[in-house]
Amino acid sequence: MRKGIIVAVSVLAGLLAACGNQGANGQSSSRSSKSEARHSAMKVTKQSSAKQTTGTKTTASSGSRTATATWDQKKSDQLATFMVTWGKTMKQSYDSYGPGNNTNFYGLKYPAELKKNNLVADDHDATFAWSPSGTGSADYEVVGIYSDSENTDNMSAHLYLFTIHDGSPVVLITQQNQGNEENKVYFKTTANSDLRDGFSKIVAGQGTSVVSDRAKSTTPQPYNVSAAWQGDWYAVDDQGKLSQLTFTEHGMVSSYDGEKPYQSTWYLNDGSDPDDRANVHNHWDRIEKTPIKKDGTTLVNVRGWNQSAGAGAYYGIKQEKVDGKPVTVLISAGGAGAWCDATYYRTKAMAKQQTTTQFDDIDYDAD
Repeated sequence: MRKGIIVAVSVLAGLLAACGNQGANGQSSSRSSKSEARHSAMKVTKQSSAKQTTGTKTTASSGSRTATATWDQKKSDQLATFMVTWGKTMKQSYDSYGPGNNTNFYGLKYPAELKKNNLVADDHDATFAWSPSGTGSADYEVVGIYSDSENTDNMSAHLYLFTIHDGSPVVLITQQNQGNEENKVYFKTTANSDLRDGFSKIVAGQGTSVVSDRAKSTTPQPYNVSAAWQGDWYAVDDQGKLSQLTFTEHGMVSSYDGEKPYQSTWYLNDGSDPDDRANVHNHWDRIEKTPIKKDGTTLVNVRGWNQSAGAGAYYGIKQEKVDGKPVTVLISAGGAGAWCDATYYRTKAMAKQQTTTQFDDIDYDAD
């Protein structure tokens, strides 16, 4: 029973370690988990860029090549307006950043840190530089930086770099929130077509693009925990140690014997690659879309967001009888056979009374 409770409490944290890859070095993870993006109005601080005339020639400071300016203050203003509209369709709120106004993206300061040359774009090491004109000698000339990190309280903030790469507009995104051995920050081209198209039109001088109603968030959908589950559940092992699970609207908090609680936010599996180093989230879990039927109830399968192997954990509730009276219990299960490793109750008193009691109609772990 004690082994089962330990598994029930720590399984999600253990599973997350399976990915073996973490996000950006030296970043804080002090934000509490919270699954829904904020619906507050957008506040975008427009960044000043050097006044220039479209079509003028600009010489890169670190090289001898010249190029026609592709960016100016007018386009910067159009991007700010576009991000207001686009952010509302995403139910997200973005701020603009630039020289003298750096991000605090899990401890990273952009654009100041572009000079460190530790960024990876689409799996390739690349150089980045802030460029008010969109020209220069770097692989990616950054003309705009937007993030919702100041407007969300969970670990799912987004950081977008609006860049000119080989003369073409490219929007890069990272959600990396942890460090890694390579000391790299991994970006990838955004999959959001509305964002790509809008930026491309602005660069081409076609003005602000209107975001379509079909725009969908790149953030996965939060899983809605059943109201019947929500609240506290308790189990006591054969050594008398207490385990507690607290289900919230979109996740779970677990603790064992007074140890520091572990909090996770649950999202529906969006099919993304668990090994994607630009999509590492230590406090996210995936909920498989198809639950299983077992032990006379429905068991929800929970896996670490970056878990690429293993069965994960299972949870479900059902009615049992204790002293002849109906009692709702929570099943915590795991392994390939979804074997029950602990039974939880609504009160500490009931958990202490039942300790290692096993019900005949529940398939328990033989170990």
